[in-house]
Amino acid sequence: MTCANPVVILSAGESDTYHWNTGATTSTISVSIADTYSVTLTGTNGCTGVASIQVSQESGPTVNPVNNQTVCVGSATTPVTFSGTASSYQWTNSNPTIGLPASGTGNLSSFTAINNTPHPNGPHHRYPSGGAY
Repeated sequence: MTCANPVVILSAGESDTYHWNTGATTSTISVSIADTYSVTLTGTNGCTGVASIQVSQESGPTVNPVNNQTVCVGSATTPVTFSGTASSYQWTNSNPTIGLPASGTGNLSSFTAINNTPHPNGPHHRYPSGGAY
């Protein structure tokens, strides 16, 4: 299973009766949980056969942590380059009053730190320079 295809269809082939360890009695089942699945097949002559398969979940992408930055109001931040196993990065910022948009994609370019709140926190702002993938 993958993030893009979280359901796997298992097919037992031709038989007269089917009994899956899930309780299903059809020739195919759809599964969305990583586990071992088995099916007992019974033919018209009464002979049985058992087949099993291990279904695993592909791990999702990772994002390596980035360092926080502390800058003075009016100063430029250091650009942030995201790394990890993802093919693209999407980030969110819960405090756009610092001068960084509320969301974006890709790496973060340098920007000038501001404070547009009625209650300044002093001459420095600390903001997380990371985001979600």
